[in-house]
Amino acid sequence: MNEQDYHSQSEVPTLTQPTGFADEHQQQLHQQLGSIAAVEYRMAIRSHWLIALTLLFTIFGALFVLFSGARVGPTGIERVLTSIANLAMYLVPIAAMAYGFDAIVGRDESGWLATLLVLPVARWRIVGGIYLGRALVLSIAVAVGFLLTGVLVHLYIGAMVWGTYAWFILATIAVALAFLAIAVAISSVAPTKTYALGLVLLTWMWFILIHDLLALGMIARFELTDTTLAGFVLSNPAGTYRVLALEQLGAGGVGGYASLLTDLGLTRQVLFGSLFGWVFIPLGIASIILGRRRWSR
Repeated sequence: MNEQDYHSQSEVPTLTQPTGFADEHQQQLHQQLGSIAAVEYRMAIRSHWLIALTLLFTIFGALFVLFSGARVGPTGIERVLTSIANLAMYLVPIAAMAYGFDAIVGRDESGWLATLLVLPVARWRIVGGIYLGRALVLSIAVAVGFLLTGVLVHLYIGAMVWGTYAWFILATIAVALAFLAIAVAISSVAPTKTYALGLVLLTWMWFILIHDLLALGMIARFELTDTTLAGFVLSNPAGTYRVLALEQLGAGGVGGYASLLTDLGLTRQVLFGSLFGWVFIPLGIASIILGRRRWSR
């Protein structure tokens, strides 16, 4: 994508029939976000990210179903679905962060960001447009990949409860979007793509491995209140997803850390709200950093 092409996508058209300042401002907002998101989406498609991510989720899901379901009948489908949820908890966050680690710093190194920064576009709209374009690609990949996995479960094992599985896919998309937003925030801080990749890997290890180990140690060592336990869940998008996914699949008593939290009263709305909070807060941080940091020109 050269500079001339991006100018043509990012310039805000003149409104011929304004209906008022508020309406004009709102329309400009939609046009700017839509233009940046559309360019980002097309660039991701041309880079074959959609195909790569879809194949990643489909292949891992298919292999998991084939191996874990080889000796499982219809009565054991709950165990298979719980295993798929645990697989998704490890695979989806690292895939989302690997996809998003260069969202800002990579565009800076290629000169693409410099083109954006000379345009009369608010920094938060730049971050939002970049995120929305990538979020669409990631959401499609997660939905298609795990839908195909569900079809394979239905054909290979049977007795699939599609309503429940649809909620599981929605929860998986939510956690993917949360980790993508975290990666975008990291990308706005890192000076180079190499640093961004290292920070992404360390962040993934914190949320997936270290955070839960510390939480389990605290739970085993101290008598914690329900509020504190709920705080441990909501402070980790992966932990929130684990509790949410297992609740969707009717396996709240499985999963170690999740089994300790079944009586906390964390509703589905609270858990989904927490995941979307993990979207908006990192994006807000990225917008602030983008506005204050000195970028290459």
